Amino acid sequence: MSETLLEIEDLAVTYGVGDAAKVALADIDLILESGQFTAVVGESGSGKSTLANTVVGLLPESATVQASALRLDGRSLLGLSEGQWSGIRGDIVGLVPQDPGASLNPVRTIGSQLAEVFELQKLKLSRSEVRRRSIELLQQVEIDNPERRLRQYPGELSGGMKQRVLIAIAFGLNPKLLVADEPTSALDVTVQSQVLRVFDRLVAEHGTTVLFVTHDIGLATDHASRIVVMRDGRVVEQGDVESIVTAPKSDYTATLVGRVHATTPPPAQRSHTESADEVVRVHNLGKEFRVKGRQKHKVLDGVGFTVRRGETLALVGESGSGKSTTAKIIIGLSSPSSGTVEVLGKDVERLGNRDRREHWRRVQFVYQNPDSALDPRWSVERILEEPLRSFGIGADGSRAKRIATALDNVNLPVSTLSKVAAELSGGQRQRVAIARALVVEPEIILLDEPLSALDVVTQDQIIGLLTDLQQSLGLTYLFISHDLAVVRQISHRVAVLKAGRLVDIGDTQSVFEDPTSQYTRDLIDAVPGRRFQRSLLVGV
Repeated sequence: MSETLLEIEDLAVTYGVGDAAKVALADIDLILESGQFTAVVGESGSGKSTLANTVVGLLPESATVQASALRLDGRSLLGLSEGQWSGIRGDIVGLVPQDPGASLNPVRTIGSQLAEVFELQKLKLSRSEVRRRSIELLQQVEIDNPERRLRQYPGELSGGMKQRVLIAIAFGLNPKLLVADEPTSALDVTVQSQVLRVFDRLVAEHGTTVLFVTHDIGLATDHASRIVVMRDGRVVEQGDVESIVTAPKSDYTATLVGRVHATTPPPAQRSHTESADEVVRVHNLGKEFRVKGRQKHKVLDGVGFTVRRGETLALVGESGSGKSTTAKIIIGLSSPSSGTVEVLGKDVERLGNRDRREHWRRVQFVYQNPDSALDPRWSVERILEEPLRSFGIGADGSRAKRIATALDNVNLPVSTLSKVAAELSGGQRQRVAIARALVVEPEIILLDEPLSALDVVTQDQIIGLLTDLQQSLGLTYLFISHDLAVVRQISHRVAVLKAGRLVDIGDTQSVFEDPTSQYTRDLIDAVPGRRFQRSLLVGV
């Protein structure tokens, strides 16, 4: 019989004291059996990470924890000192954090950080033995050329490699419970799939119990045996994967599950008004960067496509495929090494100063992360007024009306104008970023991974917003993304880039149902939730 490893009963966590206290968790009951893989799913602010940090003892000092029971491996976790926690972390519970860039020391080699694993275990090993075991850890997580990696620094590794190093460190400590907090959210879908395949293998080999925190219920269905759904600091429902996906008890869970079912079978093709007017023409586009003196690195090679007025073309590919470089050339922030780009009938490279300013008004850009795109010191009103001032629009006193219209277009109340970005949620900040693009009345909007920092519920809201805006304002979108589930919902056509080359292009349904390249097939197969969908189809 399985034994209970983690027992949580009536857990409550608050931040702050008195009237300023904020309830982060309330009435949490959770049991994890030894060897069980449990996923905790919910949108941003649902309390997932607070739950994870409670279990590993990493809550801030402002947090107050109360519970009828909070036991790990038979030991109470209530009221422990930092010294007592240090004896539990690594030995009984380990953590794979969300951001490897922030979790690995940038000024220390990978080898020196792996060596800490053996120091924490108080193993008296020679330098050569530490090196041998460190190489074995990197081999376990399938990192190539491990001898070389030991000498490298985190900045020399890709995001996927850095995440594998964190997994190697976690499993090297051999904890009974492993808490993984959004461990692959920053990775491309194919790299995410590769990293999680390694993770699953190590879990099976070590017999580790896992608490896996994610906003993506598709990932949960692919890897977990049990799912806990959270919202607003409470557990909405929990159960085995099949019961959660096939018979959700709450409307909220059903909304999350709807994202899993949306990727297969195919939805109806998005309709739009057909137009022969090609507002973007990219012909034989090439781009090279010089690195290390005279050496050239080719980022784009012979890329060509068109975008018709009123449609959404999704530009898809992994990091380094050339998606963002293409967008920067289209908007005029970078110059091509070869080929041409025509936007609204004009060659972008040949624009004079006046035409270039008008080009920047008619073609707007929405960036991936609204936190870095919006000045945190400015009010929303100032953020929306700044592009109007820059382009000299509304000098006749119509700026206030334009700002109000832009805010209304993204479904934000007028009261938002007086707030600064830090007072808004992630979804609200992205709406402000879209409103800033809309306020100058553009014809084309380039959206560079605009949903990747948002949870799935907020993603759905922004997708609906973008779709409505396109239909009401006649906008044209170039939508850059590595998330094929999102691409399928929003795009009319899809162009797939691999290492700077166009390997697939066509209407969305055709590309998903009959891709011409193996690379596109691999991207589609890596979409989270595919495993459970296939099992459903087999049972039909």
